[in-house]
Amino acid sequence: MTRKTTLLSAAALTLLAANAAASNHIVDVGFFVDPSVYTEHGVDTVNQTLEAQVALANKVMVDNGIALSYRLMLIEESPFDPETDIMSSLAYNTAYVWSQDPEHDMYQRRNKFGLDHISYVALNADQYNNIGFASANMGIGLAYTPSAPALWAHEAGHLAGLSHTPCDENNYLMCRYPKIITPDTSIRLTDEQIADYELGIANNNPGLDYHDVLGHVTPTMPTVGHVSMQVSDEQVEEGHGYVDFTVTLSELPDDAPLNESVSVGIYAKGSNTEWDVDFDGDFYQRITFAAGETSKLVTLNVNMDAGQLDKALTVGLEYPEKLTASNAPVYTLTVKGTGQDNGGDENGGDENGGDGGSGGSAGGLMVMMLAIVGLLRRRYH
Repeated sequence: MTRKTTLLSAAALTLLAANAAASNHIVDVGFFVDPSVYTEHGVDTVNQTLEAQVALANKVMVDNGIALSYRLMLIEESPFDPETDIMSSLAYNTAYVWSQDPEHDMYQRRNKFGLDHISYVALNADQYNNIGFASANMGIGLAYTPSAPALWAHEAGHLAGLSHTPCDENNYLMCRYPKIITPDTSIRLTDEQIADYELGIANNNPGLDYHDVLGHVTPTMPTVGHVSMQVSDEQVEEGHGYVDFTVTLSELPDDAPLNESVSVGIYAKGSNTEWDVDFDGDFYQRITFAAGETSKLVTLNVNMDAGQLDKALTVGLEYPEKLTASNAPVYTLTVKGTGQDNGGDENGGDENGGDGGSGGSAGGLMVMMLAIVGLLRRRYH
């Protein structure tokens, strides 16, 4: 699978972490991603887009002076078929059916990770042209829409009981037909909405119909140890190769092995991957420590043509279950380039010296314009 460049800035991640630590109330959130979304757009790109949406929701809270933070606990490929792509049905089933059935995968993940808000991410807008829908105080149905970075924040506002507001120059979060915005846009709530949030937080109760500012609060996931990772070699030669990682548990109660299973996600992300840099498809995964296990060996298989330039692969841990990973190192591996001309124009020109990028730029601009027009015709619910 080809990895794409990072969409979530370091500043956004810092803001997310700082806000979570400083807020009085934390709402734990998770995403179930339809397999078709990952197939179409790639795991890294999709996950980073969803991370950015949660980061933007936290920015809205900070910019409007609300002492509440969303903490991202889990993004994973959905292990079940929702049998619908209607946003309202996805939201309803998430809130009232899947998350309430003890035999269902979503219920089990909800309790493992202490999820308060849960979203199911579909590939496209539904037949009614909806790209988002919120149900009760837990469930969100979401179309994968990178061009609408405030979509998840908007639907989370509905989970808190907020209604739609007029669409004007004030960039209100709850506008039903959103403007094209960037993560740096100042997004506003009305004075009444801010007061509703403050009331709900102060009273720690709904106060707004059947909604709850703090979400359908599930007990926070406990932690029973720490997880870390070490890499065998931080340099990979061009061609077919592999890197071994040792993932280890520590800080366990009484320094004894656990009597329960725990897990953690491990990821690889590429940068400067305009040339082919591919990873083994089974690498991007969640690894499970069975009861009694304290160490796991994980192998990253790499098949690459680095071209003239060295490339960087970032590998780390994410979304730990009942573990802390806050101080776990993130490794940047170097894929060594050949240092030789590979016969192509790195700027995208063809072999005959023509500018292969000019037509592509115009085409890309047209696609972008069409995408924006399409978004303006879609709506948040």
